[in-house]
Amino acid sequence: MDKDIASYEKIVVSASSWLRWEPQQRGLAACLTLASDYVSRNEKEEARYALTSFSNLWKDADPNLPLLKQAKAEYAKLQ
Repeated sequence: MDKDIASYEKIVVSASSWLRWEPQQRGLAACLTLASDYVSRNEKEEARYALTSFSNLWKDADPNLPLLKQAKAEYAKLQ
C-alpha cells in the first residue's frame, strides 16, 4: 500500500504536466484513488488534502460531472 500511495502522490503533485491534456481524466481519478487509499489507512487529513487538490484542479468543471460529484461526496464523508 505504501508504494501505491507514493505512486499516486507523484501523479497528484505533477498535475501541471497532465492537466488540460488528454490523460487529465486519469490524473484526476488518481486524486480520488489516493484519497480512498488514505481513508483505508484511517489517514483522514491526507484524504482531505487529496480531495482538496482534486477540487482545486477542477474548480471550473461542470458540476454535473460524475467524477466531480464522487469527489464531493467523498469529501462530505470526511467532515
